[in-house]
Amino acid sequence: MSDDPHYQETPPPPPSASKRAFEDLKDAARRAWEETVREAKQRADGAAPKLKEELKRAANELIYDLSYATQFTSTLAKNAVPDVTATASQNGAAAGKEAAEEYLRKRREGKTAPPEEPMDPPESAPAS
Repeated sequence: MSDDPHYQETPPPPPSASKRAFEDLKDAARRAWEETVREAKQRADGAAPKLKEELKRAANELIYDLSYATQFTSTLAKNAVPDVTATASQNGAAAGKEAAEEYLRKRREGKTAPPEEPMDPPESAPAS
C-alpha cells in the first residue's frame, strides 16, 4: 500500500495451470495420506484384541512348558539319585528361593543390585 492517491494495487495474477495442477496433486496426496492413516488406525484397533489373546496364549504355553520341564526333571532326578543328593537338591532349592526373595525385596525398596554370588554349599554336602 502507498500514500500516493494515484497508486492502484494490482491484483495478483491468476494461478498458472502448473501451479493449479501442483495444488491439486498436493490435495490428493493429503487426502490419500489421511485415508491411509484412518485405515491403519482401524486395522490396529481391530488387531489389538487379537494380539492380546495371542500374548496370553503364548504366556500360558510358556508357563506350562516350564512347569512341565521342571517337574519332569525333578521327578526323574528324585527317583534316580540317592537320598543324600535329594537333600542337597532341597537345600539348594531353598537357598535359591531365599536369594530370589531377597533380590525382589531389595528391588521393591529401590536397591536393584544384581543378585549376590551363589552361596557355598553347606559343609554337610558331599564334595564334588
